[in-house]
Amino acid sequence: MKRLEAIAAITMMMAMLALPALAQRHDDRKDNKTKDQQKQQQQQQRQHLGDWIKEHRNQPPQEQRKALQSDPTFKNLPPEKQQELEKRLDKFNSLPPARQDHVLDTMKRWNEFTPEQRSRARGLFTQYRLLPLDRKQAMRQAFSKLHMMSPPQREQAIDSPEFKNQFNDNERDLLRGMTQMHIGPAHEGDEDTGNPPPLEP
Repeated sequence: MKRLEAIAAITMMMAMLALPALAQRHDDRKDNKTKDQQKQQQQQQRQHLGDWIKEHRNQPPQEQRKALQSDPTFKNLPPEKQQELEKRLDKFNSLPPARQDHVLDTMKRWNEFTPEQRSRARGLFTQYRLLPLDRKQAMRQAFSKLHMMSPPQREQAIDSPEFKNQFNDNERDLLRGMTQMHIGPAHEGDEDTGNPPPLEP
């Protein structure tokens, strides 16, 4: 009898000790689920924003702002996010038409990326933003040339003596990654716009 009571007591103590761990695992699963829901919501907002801009890009700025403020998705955002999107829309309207097309193309490509591809793209842009200004300028010029080449031509150019003299190994790897993913460095004057992608909420 005493042995049974001892076993029951030990079993109860083990269960009590396990409760915090079980609760922690439950909280972790809940946090992960919340993070996944937030990421999915942000992706939907980005896609909606790109579609919205395409639909309203030819309207005067005042009509755009009025249409944006009446959009159901926009209304559901926190006030700080609404202000941020309004500023980004103003910046988009200040760009030349060719740059606007580039922004929309980048947003479309970003929405099609897998989570792994987005993580890699963020890493590439982080590396680029940490470069000195003169290196950024050199990288932009090189990317413009590489972007016009076929994949075999790009690899040959990146591994050429000319590129090895002009760029270090890390910079050439950065160019290789950006051209493989078809995501280019920011244009001059856009170093701190929060790429990728442009207008990302």
